[in-house]
Amino acid sequence: MKITKEEFYEVRGNDYVLSHPEASIRYKRILKWLDLQPGMSICEVGCMFAIIRNLVQRTDVKYTGVDINEKAIKSIPGYSADDYVIHNANEGLPFDDATQDYILALEVMEHLENPSNFLEEVKRVLKPNGRLIISVPNPYCLNEMMVNIRNGEDTEGHIGSYTHQNIDALLKFSGLKLYDSQGTYFRVPLLHRLTPKHSLIEANNLFLTRS
Repeated sequence: MKITKEEFYEVRGNDYVLSHPEASIRYKRILKWLDLQPGMSICEVGCMFAIIRNLVQRTDVKYTGVDINEKAIKSIPGYSADDYVIHNANEGLPFDDATQDYILALEVMEHLENPSNFLEEVKRVLKPNGRLIISVPNPYCLNEMMVNIRNGEDTEGHIGSYTHQNIDALLKFSGLKLYDSQGTYFRVPLLHRLTPKHSLIEANNLFLTRS
């Protein structure tokens, strides 16, 4: 039975929680790349509950969150229709040309049918010298390989997988330059069932880092 992306994420969103330790680590790891100045704009594609907005705590920066899941967006504390857009990123980005200083897409690319088109849209929307910050699951991560060995079913809606090599190739084909990269965290196997809070360890090693 065919299911639309909107329908899939509406159901998947029932498991979303406002306090998301894995997402929080991803956000904290990228803070060093955000050089926000008064009047700048930042767009987050796949914003979920807009954790980054709380972390940067800037009222002089225009933040716009984009997500396909209407229920999740409208559950964000302090939700305002002026700051959030319900939109499927597979259909492009709902912004005018050269309007954003930063675009964030954390754990988004693996959900897209046409990542090259997405990157072209990013180029269109970013201001000159604007920056894109992305994260994608690491297929070499031990946790990920264990799921594949077991032929585990995907429950996240992932339709793409990215290595360092093909991320680099995608960026080159799109005319984008890679400035920096880092890992996120390692999930200690089985420990998360006992103490979820302490099962995540920040990591950069290829076979440890989750994304």
